[in-house]
Amino acid sequence: MAEVRLQQGRWLALDWREITLQPTVALPWQQQGVYLVTGGLGGVGFIVARELAVTIPGVRIVLVGRSEADLNKLSELRALASVDYFQANLADLAQVQALAVWLKQHYGQLNGVLHSAGVVRDKLILRKTEAEFADVFAPKVNAVLNLDNALQDFDLDFCVYFSSMTSVVGNPGQADYAAANGFIDAYAEHRQRQVQAGLKTRFNRVY
Repeated sequence: MAEVRLQQGRWLALDWREITLQPTVALPWQQQGVYLVTGGLGGVGFIVARELAVTIPGVRIVLVGRSEADLNKLSELRALASVDYFQANLADLAQVQALAVWLKQHYGQLNGVLHSAGVVRDKLILRKTEAEFADVFAPKVNAVLNLDNALQDFDLDFCVYFSSMTSVVGNPGQADYAAANGFIDAYAEHRQRQVQAGLKTRFNRVY
């Protein structure tokens, strides 16, 4: 599958090339900072939280997930840093607003958000149900909009949305997942234009 366009009589195809980036700005992490990591203690969320815990002195991490916390993983993180777990469905605006109130009461601040929540339901589009589409869209589309709405009173240094290469190259059985991550890409660019503080990260490939 390729993305092509006709420009001045020539056919052009989208291509990807690995590049080496030189750091141009200091990382935005703050000592004693408070960072919200969505996705609970799942694969990406746990990896991100652990990296923050071992990298940032005095960091305070708030993990958010739909299910109850894995106590073993939570204990592992708490041995490294201050970590709280808040159970909430981010696709439900009322629950996200409750999270925002809790953050204000317990921390009084929030320095950054790393949104890594996501669900994959592999199935060909002809066999997908509307409910299955909604299930995949919820942690990407609905959650991002709800977080943006509920956290607008916090003075964030940044907000990182975790996307996927699937939004660009596709993947069999993941039309809904590709579309949801395509939204993440577009929304990050929209927010970047507004506040110059939106970031996106595509996974499945390091570049």
